[in-house]
Amino acid sequence: MSPLSSASLRHLRAMGGLVSALLLLATIQMEAATIYWNMGTAVSNANPTTINSAEVAGGTLSGFTAINTTSPSTGTGTYTGASGEMNAGLNTRDTIDGLLTWTLTAQNGGQLTFTDITFGSRVTGTGPQDWVLSVSVDGGASTSLASGALNRNSEWSLINPADFTSSAGTTFVFSLLGDNATATSSTTNWRIDDITLVYNFTAVPEPSRMILFGFSCITFFLRRKR
Repeated sequence: MSPLSSASLRHLRAMGGLVSALLLLATIQMEAATIYWNMGTAVSNANPTTINSAEVAGGTLSGFTAINTTSPSTGTGTYTGASGEMNAGLNTRDTIDGLLTWTLTAQNGGQLTFTDITFGSRVTGTGPQDWVLSVSVDGGASTSLASGALNRNSEWSLINPADFTSSAGTTFVFSLLGDNATATSSTTNWRIDDITLVYNFTAVPEPSRMILFGFSCITFFLRRKR
């Protein structure tokens, strides 16, 4: 085989750059989606109502006192899209914060990034005054994603904070905290319903497929130059 000319080498280098760019783009296939919890209808349910199991697993809620139909979200102060029926009640007091937790894990070798949350909230006059959403990514320290004030008027409202961007990762442990309650005894004074969590799923191709694709492009170029 005759050596490649300088022009051919330049073309080969250009092809190599193109292949690298295409491989990089292949790892940035992001699609926005949501995970949704309505706590069940006729039967209580702590698992997600809507979730794409090909991208995300888990999501079982814990930390609530009970999921029941007391003070449903279609009652006083309802918000657009309220599911009604079941909701998660949390007991809080002056020395005990309310804490709802769940874990989500990326599937099929992908990575997740979370960007927004909304949830229905009903707080009595002695319940928590503030809320904080935090997350631990892949075993790291827990960091705050969003926070805000709660209306302690025994009416439902939709909490809709500004968008955020979590770190990218595989395993996420979320906590939704309600603090600064004033009750002097533990009682169910914070109710939550209709949690919607927005995320991006990034599909990362297998290394073997990426290498095969790169070699295929180079081989095609060399054959064209013969």
